[in-house]
Amino acid sequence: MKSLRSVRMTAECLLVVAVPLIVALTALMYSGHGGEVLGVPATSKSPLDVQIATLDRNFNPKTSFYTGETVCFNVTIIGRTGYYYETGWYSFTQPTTYFVFVQVRNPEYEYVFLFVDPNRVISPGEVYVETPGWWIPYGSPTGTYTVTVYLTNGWPAEVAVWTAYAYDAATFEVRG
Repeated sequence: MKSLRSVRMTAECLLVVAVPLIVALTALMYSGHGGEVLGVPATSKSPLDVQIATLDRNFNPKTSFYTGETVCFNVTIIGRTGYYYETGWYSFTQPTTYFVFVQVRNPEYEYVFLFVDPNRVISPGEVYVETPGWWIPYGSPTGTYTVTVYLTNGWPAEVAVWTAYAYDAATFEVRG
């Protein structure tokens, strides 16, 4: 039987870990201003937000596909107008040049699709939507696939100058 002291120490340790974790997860869930739930900016000072969703070939929302079908990815890029830092609001005034990376991971953790759209430009307050598509090959593994979109300032191989602006992910099911 545990002593009262060890139970109290375990509870204190749990609080030390749980409270900051809950705060961090909540902060990641909310970005931008106004409390909109969006993708996750890589930093609070990021000039971009992004959202991704899956669509059928007629651009209707859909999350379950058969092999041989085309899944389209609705990528919405948002040029943020600014950010809060400590007690002030800081505005973005210049356009941002960015790369869009969309990748699909299958249930076997293999990356089966990569879309890259380099050197896009967006100004603060603008919203840009693009819809790359992927034809799901016959014989593909069935199960849950994950599509992730990353917005960066260049190629990831440019490690010294590479910056991730924002990312988001969605899942969809593939059936045989």
